[in-house]
Amino acid sequence: MPGHRLASTENEFVRVFDDHAYQTVYEFPATMTGCDHGRFVVRWRTTNPDAVVSMVPVWAGAVEFGMVGPLVLIPVDGTEVQTGTSGRWESRSKCEQPSWVLLDAGGDGVTLTDVVVEYEVWVAVS
Repeated sequence: MPGHRLASTENEFVRVFDDHAYQTVYEFPATMTGCDHGRFVVRWRTTNPDAVVSMVPVWAGAVEFGMVGPLVLIPVDGTEVQTGTSGRWESRSKCEQPSWVLLDAGGDGVTLTDVVVEYEVWVAVS
């Protein structure tokens, strides 16, 4: 990524339920200040190949103030919502982070799925 260096690569998972609540990576390193000091590259996939989730980029402040939920989610303007079983997303700043919601658990009484998340933290270089 031009103008940035790779600082770290992390692997996490997010559990999403059929309650339509958005979930984020615990302690994801997004921030509300210093937005231009970094970016993220996120790759994700569901562990259940029949489950369909939607990945929505949200502002870091929405999570820090406990506002993430089905009615008060603050999506990042001009970004594409990804729907399916896997995807890749690049943030435009360090003030954005991904969130996931379960759209279809895949039947057979399943009410949740896990989303495997790998993310790279890129920091700006001068």
